[in-house]
Amino acid sequence: MTTPTVTIFAIIPQLNNIPNLPQPCVKQDSQGVSIFQAIGISYSILDRMIALDVGCANAAAELFVNTLLKDGWSWDTAHLLVQETDWKCRMYRAWHVINAENRADAVALNYEVYQNYWPNLDFCAYGFEADVACWINDPLNSQSAR
Repeated sequence: MTTPTVTIFAIIPQLNNIPNLPQPCVKQDSQGVSIFQAIGISYSILDRMIALDVGCANAAAELFVNTLLKDGWSWDTAHLLVQETDWKCRMYRAWHVINAENRADAVALNYEVYQNYWPNLDFCAYGFEADVACWINDPLNSQSAR
């Protein structure tokens, strides 16, 4: 007879050992003020869980989906987002599913004060909206959230 095992994840931010560099924990949490940033941190948690134990990939994906469902996203949108595996596609997909007000909030956020949970600030750059539109219009990427 086998006994069930439980894996508990404690995601602790890694502190950089180099002095005089700003630490991520110094900035304010942005997930409460930006829906786009809330999706970004959910992706970060998903990746960290899988990096800690690849055998928990399904559980990590389920946590991601359930987190989005609790945040009010539809099942279809949550599953569409969880299927993206690289950060560029994730950013484009997330940008596409949020509304114009949420996009404006993400761009207007002061990232000197608030934490950016995406790998870069490309979404603040001129032309990003057009890049996302081109990407979404590609038939391979055109799945839309229902």
